Amino acid sequence: MKLNTYLRDAEDSFEALRLRKDYFGVETPPPSTLLVAPELPVAGARVATDAVALVEHAVRDRDALVTSTEKAPMPPHERIWGYRIYSKATRGGGFIFTAGRTNNLISTNPDRRSVGHPDYPYRDDKPVVATELILEYLASILDSYGATWRHVVRAEIHINDAHLIAGIDEVWQRYFVDDPPARVFVPVNYPTDYTVIEIELVALDPDGPFSKETITVPGMQAPLGHEPLAVRAGPLLFLSGQCATDWVNGVAPEARVDPNFPYHASATKNQTRYILNNVKRICEAGGSSLANIVRRRALYVNLADSGPAEAVWREALEDRVPPTTTLGVLDALPVPGCLMQYDLIAGVESA
Repeated sequence: MKLNTYLRDAEDSFEALRLRKDYFGVETPPPSTLLVAPELPVAGARVATDAVALVEHAVRDRDALVTSTEKAPMPPHERIWGYRIYSKATRGGGFIFTAGRTNNLISTNPDRRSVGHPDYPYRDDKPVVATELILEYLASILDSYGATWRHVVRAEIHINDAHLIAGIDEVWQRYFVDDPPARVFVPVNYPTDYTVIEIELVALDPDGPFSKETITVPGMQAPLGHEPLAVRAGPLLFLSGQCATDWVNGVAPEARVDPNFPYHASATKNQTRYILNNVKRICEAGGSSLANIVRRRALYVNLADSGPAEAVWREALEDRVPPTTTLGVLDALPVPGCLMQYDLIAGVESA
């Protein structure tokens, strides 16, 4: 249904894409996102991949979107490789998964609005322009399935500079007026020039059996941006990105280490415990639990923090730590001072 690939070196992009036909064929390969991560957790590793698959006897069989429209043409795969590399989106099991869409390529050339005027390189509000370009494209994909912005339950946004968030949010509030999706920002690099933002979506199939519910938790501050704590959609609970913040004080006071005694506590463990406490409350409010987390991406500014953080996860879940993709990311998570961020999806017990 969906494939995400993380490379250490952008020069590996061509080969990583070329090999996909050996595993997925060339007719309806899964929609995908290809990113460059500063660090992977295994020494010498050049690539990490995670995937979402559809179980047999799902609510609806898989079908892929591989046709062009005026506002959402297919990427120029056949011209470059001679065959299709990924689909624009797939639908199945009650959900729609889109490929990651960057601000730069629509056909074979960078979009002029994205590159800007060569004589006036600082004229445009780049994060706003980039977000508008991407959402125009994704709107056409949703429309192909009869879906609208109201059907979107999760957004994953890749950025190479945290300063882009304000501009993205400005556009976000115009497109997602009510009931915005759960959202996570992932600080990474890209294999293509001019790219500043990439967005991928998960939406409900409007012909499917599931509905969307925004999750709130009494006494818990909602994220500062235009996003909820979580969205429940049928059998799944999509959480917005989880950092050790209370959205009032930056890093939450409970997660900090006393600066007068910096060697007598672990900032990593403090922040991880704070996050897990919040996640537990959000999951319970959404009809789930920590033990029912089914997919986790663990994003660390410094991968040296992953060992102590994983120890805290094992304290909470023992041998039920969920399937995980671990990445080192650029050194600016959405909240300065936060050492890690978790991107989580949980199963809903009563679904």
